[in-house]
Amino acid sequence: MQAEEAKRLTQLESENARLKKLLAEAELEKAMFKELAGETFKPVTTSQSCRGLLAMFRVSERSSCRVVGQHRSTQRHAIKVVDIEVAKLRRRLREIASEHIPGVGRWRIVCSGGKAGW
Repeated sequence: MQAEEAKRLTQLESENARLKKLLAEAELEKAMFKELAGETFKPVTTSQSCRGLLAMFRVSERSSCRVVGQHRSTQRHAIKVVDIEVAKLRRRLREIASEHIPGVGRWRIVCSGGKAGW
């Protein structure tokens, strides 16, 4: 074997390894799509889909979010659950603030909320 043939052989081997890697990634994505469409895996939200794919296939967050079609930053923040009473209070404070009564500042609004039983 000559030097040129050996060089060509190593180029072909590296190209073959790259193509095998691409094929394996494509097959993995296809399997994840099938799992999402299947009957056994029914998440409620897309973030649960990403977490489920992470656990099932042991893939990276990036690849699971790419399959689901969701941005990765959505996986890093927990959903904030707001108490019903707090939501009512916020809504009432916004109503009072939208009326824009001169001389009524934040403290007077808070005091009026306290008198109303908040």
